[in-house]
Amino acid sequence: MRPRFPVQTVCAAWLALVGWPSLARGQCQVTVHPNRAALPWRQASVEAMQHIESLPTETRDCRDVSVEVREHGALVTMTTRDGRLAQRPILRPEDLTPTLSALMTTVAVSSGEASHREDRPLRATAVVKVPPAGDADQDASNAPRPHGGHVVIAGAVGARWGAPNQLLGSVVQVAAGVSLAHWELGVFAEVEPVHSSSFNVPGGFKMWSACAGIAAGVRLPTGPLALAGGARLGAGIVSETATSQGDAQDAAGDQNGSIGGAVAEPLAGLYGGVVWPSRNRLRARSLLLLDATPTRLGATRTVDAALPPLPAWSVTIQLGVEGDVL
Repeated sequence: MRPRFPVQTVCAAWLALVGWPSLARGQCQVTVHPNRAALPWRQASVEAMQHIESLPTETRDCRDVSVEVREHGALVTMTTRDGRLAQRPILRPEDLTPTLSALMTTVAVSSGEASHREDRPLRATAVVKVPPAGDADQDASNAPRPHGGHVVIAGAVGARWGAPNQLLGSVVQVAAGVSLAHWELGVFAEVEPVHSSSFNVPGGFKMWSACAGIAAGVRLPTGPLALAGGARLGAGIVSETATSQGDAQDAAGDQNGSIGGAVAEPLAGLYGGVVWPSRNRLRARSLLLLDATPTRLGATRTVDAALPPLPAWSVTIQLGVEGDVL
């Protein structure tokens, strides 16, 4: 007969070699799945074993504990020495030890009640509290995301209308930042490659703009949606050019027959919108932005007298996607 090496015995020996707390003669071993689970979950399993060893022997009716780490929390499964099961979904690593304490209390009460029933064998397998697997998955996925920080990247396209020059342009934006509980902080860069104006613009009129900056705001979950809002600050550059004609060309002295140029100015704005589904790693994001150029408010500024005035404020509608990368 080949010797058999129980998995629990091998794991307990390995934990002792690497300095983890010794197990109380195999009474209860906490195992985290998968093996590459985040460090906070592994540390929580060590603390849970230490807590179990500190309990009185009569309350340690535990053979092993499995912690299955999932995308939004973990599912804790405790098996008693006579094969009964108890399961609970948790959201954060720090919930592991109090959850195990509650499960052991439930099991102890159930054991006390079962001891008075002589017609039921002790070796019979019973489930103390096992929610259906689908319900446990749904509870974990529908629960609020843990409050730890997440690195987020995003991309969006939209349309912008500016005044007083009545410009309509397309916008492409990329952004990156961090999400901290109900706060968001990030950087952004955007470009408007094409503009059109209702003004009587000269022939060959072309306009483009680009800007970059920082944004900070709040995000408030409301069921499957999250409301987002905040402010942003940055700096941008605007270019207007056109084909010069007649006196305009003589005044400009441009032998290439063009007028115009570029200016750099600050940007300040507010934004608000919705994000959905708020608990997924990949989400859609729709925003309404109101931006202003402080140096143009209350004054008309032009690159050239023959060109439309530069916009002092603008309204933008954006639609894009964002995702957690860490």
